[in-house]
Amino acid sequence: MLAGQRKNLIAVAKNWYHQFSIHTLSLIQGNKSVCGFHLGYLDGEMELITQAMNTILDLYKQGKVKPRIDSTWHLEQ
Repeated sequence: MLAGQRKNLIAVAKNWYHQFSIHTLSLIQGNKSVCGFHLGYLDGEMELITQAMNTILDLYKQGKVKPRIDSTWHLEQ
């Protein structure tokens, strides 16, 4: 929440206000879900990871998965 050398409570409040948030009730009402993988726990599960990645890539190719890119950074940054 804090960036830079000095603590700035207004900057903290602004960052907090603009955070991405998901309201669970609206997910339930819309019959939607959020899920993911913690790849650290899938060490040695190469077949499972490959299958999941192929499924995700197929959905992307069909236009059903559309990633949103917030910003891009040079490697040095």
